[in-house]
Amino acid sequence: MKTADDVIKRVLWDDDVPSSEIAVGYEDRFLGVMQKPFSAFNWCDFGSLSDRETAIPQHRIVYFKYRDVIVWDKRTRLDNIFGSVGGETIDHVVEHYDTRYAPQVQEEPIQAADEERGNEEQICNDDRPNYFVALRITDANLVAALRQVQCRVLEADPRLHAALLPSNKFHITLTTLRLDSDEEKQAAREVMAEAQTLLARVLPASSAARVQGIGCFRDRVLHAQLAPACQTVLASAVAQLSGLFAARGLKLAGMHRPFTAHITLAKLSRQLSREVGAIDARAYAGFGPETELGWQAPEGLELCEMGAQSGPDGFYVRLCPTVRNSAPEPFVAASNAKLHALVAPHTAKRVVIMRGLPGSGKSSLAWQLAQSAGEGRAEVCSADAFFEREEGGYQFSADGLAAAHAACWARFHGLAARHTPVIIVDNTHASQPEVQRYVDGAAEHGYSISVVETVCTGTADVAAFQQRGRHRVPMASMLGMLARWVPCHGAWLVDTRPPPLAPSSPFPAPPARAAEEDEEESAVEASAREEGRVWEEGSGVRELLIFDMDGTLLLTPGKAEGISLWEAAHHAPYPHPSWLDRPESLSLPDAISPGPVLQLWPLCAGRGGARTVVLTGRVEGLRAATER
Repeated sequence: MKTADDVIKRVLWDDDVPSSEIAVGYEDRFLGVMQKPFSAFNWCDFGSLSDRETAIPQHRIVYFKYRDVIVWDKRTRLDNIFGSVGGETIDHVVEHYDTRYAPQVQEEPIQAADEERGNEEQICNDDRPNYFVALRITDANLVAALRQVQCRVLEADPRLHAALLPSNKFHITLTTLRLDSDEEKQAAREVMAEAQTLLARVLPASSAARVQGIGCFRDRVLHAQLAPACQTVLASAVAQLSGLFAARGLKLAGMHRPFTAHITLAKLSRQLSREVGAIDARAYAGFGPETELGWQAPEGLELCEMGAQSGPDGFYVRLCPTVRNSAPEPFVAASNAKLHALVAPHTAKRVVIMRGLPGSGKSSLAWQLAQSAGEGRAEVCSADAFFEREEGGYQFSADGLAAAHAACWARFHGLAARHTPVIIVDNTHASQPEVQRYVDGAAEHGYSISVVETVCTGTADVAAFQQRGRHRVPMASMLGMLARWVPCHGAWLVDTRPPPLAPSSPFPAPPARAAEEDEEESAVEASAREEGRVWEEGSGVRELLIFDMDGTLLLTPGKAEGISLWEAAHHAPYPHPSWLDRPESLSLPDAISPGPVLQLWPLCAGRGGARTVVLTGRVEGLRAATER
């Protein structure tokens, strides 16, 4: 029997399934079986939900309805979506609803909460994606090879001509969105501008995706496949890109899990499905999984509207210009002399805006510039000052960030109103709007403006900054800043990165323990150290790196979802009561995808001076499979 996940994907991605007519019955822990429209839920990964969206674990789904007819029910093993257990298909249900099903309305018991919600079930579908982000396929050799596949399929069945995608619309979809208001569309355009840095870092223009083999989803969507290594890289890029959209409160709708990068070549409509039935696998049998089709460089990101309309170049209608994948221009480190000349004692009314990740050295540089300006001529504004205590020390609180930046902004305006000769704004300023706010404020008060930006070229630099920073900002937070970083044109670029460390010694050796300290160590402590249960400087470990596996390093199915997938793959009942402690939990590679921090693993695992810990519910007997 097809799983709830299969049904969700069918409703999301099959244009012929009227998702506005689909309802979901699910188990509420307190109220019993409840029902809501399919559109009431966001079906993407839980980690990318905004605070305004609702999701539901798939193991709590009881049934799906088309209008008033239950078409999938795990209690009775009914599947009239796919017909996997001998029933009808959703196409047949939709076509014959008025004549066969409407008189036989199947009612589910109405709960009290449903009555309180009134007409909630009548909400129209606003959860279906209407925009998508993609990499366009432009390589001439690859396009020719894909056209050859289409021609081969067309020779086998000329009726499929209407199902073929035009070659000038070949693309790899990365993520899909629901954008309705002008504000949401503008926010999406801003995210695309920010994504240029991410694109150049994760998918450099010098790289290329390997397209290899042909497949077909549900015998209805013919597509070209990407090599497994390319799938992994693109999945990491998609996770970061989706995070940028989610951080702006934009709705990620219709996302598949796990992400499977592909190039659609043909897709059957409902009408064509009735005529053809399916795309015959014999039509593309000559293109096996190892067939080399070509390569595509990631030339740029496209944000396009879904639909049949085309833009002037034959591609889809774009919401914003193509985000070109251009490698960052080689930076020219500003010399100390030039930087300090910005604030020389004769300088009148200049604002210097510092930009850089925590630990990059921008604050030290800011104070050096303030001293160069001359006594009493320069002031430094920083949101960090809000968390510094009069008695000394630093006490950060995320709840105080808004107040901290408000205090920094108020201090900046006060200094400008008093015509302070040099004002240095020392904040991270990861996004352009953060910089622009101070640029506009400086111009309003008649100040000249200079932006000084510390250089960061990737995750290795972030790791070095995080190690050096005095506030120990979490690595995940710093990577989030880097992901939305947009270079500031005309900025003074300063290379404050530490020199590369010798590969044999990634971190300096820990300080030696004094002899008297060794003598004072108790027998219990010594025993614990030998067993590896104590982490301290004297043991040679300077850093403890802890990773959660499921949902963090990797996105893996939970017990209910995993068992359903296993049973569907093996056509047999799952034979064990448990899941995570069984090798079956790691035997479904198609259901496992990269998690949000997997990219950090190569930077951290096995490096000198560090102990890496992975937290997982799996047992020791699965260590080798887990590590693989």
